[in-house]
Amino acid sequence: MNINEELDERLENAEVRNKIGEAILGHLSTVESMFYKIALSKNNALSEVLRKDINIEIGHVKHNLAVLENGGVVSITRKLNIANVENYTLSYSYYPENTGDTLAIESIDLLPKLTELEKKGK
Repeated sequence: MNINEELDERLENAEVRNKIGEAILGHLSTVESMFYKIALSKNNALSEVLRKDINIEIGHVKHNLAVLENGGVVSITRKLNIANVENYTLSYSYYPENTGDTLAIESIDLLPKLTELEKKGK
């Protein structure tokens, strides 16, 4: 592989890392809004549904963090406002750079906070 191909590959991988980071932020934003809905809701059934959805979103975040650490594939689904097409899914492959780090910096920061959110969601 020549230097241009290697740089193109590393650039593409960095772009994928950014997309995974954006997906993580999206999931965390969804979790935040669900907690607000639970706080405002007087309907216990709705609160239970939201708690389950919170755990699903947290699971997505944990998967994305695992991909940042170990490499793998992340699928990002977007809802569309087009007739006969509800969702659009893109899959991204990521491989971690050989930096010798065993944890992604995002994992170090977010995993303890996710554990707290899981406890609050129960």
